[in-house]
Amino acid sequence: MADRFEICVEKLLNGEVICEQSSPEEMRYLENQEHLNRVNNFLMQLRRMINKTSDKRGFYCVYTDLSDSDRRHKVRAQLDEAVCDFNGLVDWLRLCRNVSADGRPLEAGDILRESELLSAIENSNTLCQQLERIADKFQRARKAMTTNNRLRSILDYLINKGYFVQANSTGSVYIATAKWSLLYDELDFVHSFDGFEEPSGDAIQTELF
Repeated sequence: MADRFEICVEKLLNGEVICEQSSPEEMRYLENQEHLNRVNNFLMQLRRMINKTSDKRGFYCVYTDLSDSDRRHKVRAQLDEAVCDFNGLVDWLRLCRNVSADGRPLEAGDILRESELLSAIENSNTLCQQLERIADKFQRARKAMTTNNRLRSILDYLINKGYFVQANSTGSVYIATAKWSLLYDELDFVHSFDGFEEPSGDAIQTELF
């Protein structure tokens, strides 16, 4: 059986975000500085290292050297894949904000209940249209006859992408992971790269909307 060090390394090299919601044991392992250094020293031999999301809620892996063309190609492919989903993900965040009682951006650890989402969407033409656009952008259940099927398909997609974990066996309650934290950092990077004025602190999340 793989030990915690090996599990952490494999998850990081596979592009996963290690956080309290998705990998609580690995998260606690990496919060120990000695363990963190051990994993980092190993990754450095592969010209990679551990990075942490801006909100400190998740660990992920980055390259330390992009002089090699093959590594640059891999990074470009990863960024291109992320960019393809950006519009759909931001629309999903808008939808969740519109449904939320306090209207704040989605964060790691937040709980979503499918029944509450479905009820709010079915009672609002605007939210129904938002859900249809999201389904179209993710290419999920675009021809679904019911809002329920469309919503479930999108949630399944977001789980597969690592943005949520199921909180119960029925799959009706979902917990947001630190993959959202990484998304905010990626969006901030893209905005900065494109010449947008960089907001600071919590303003980053607000500016996304």
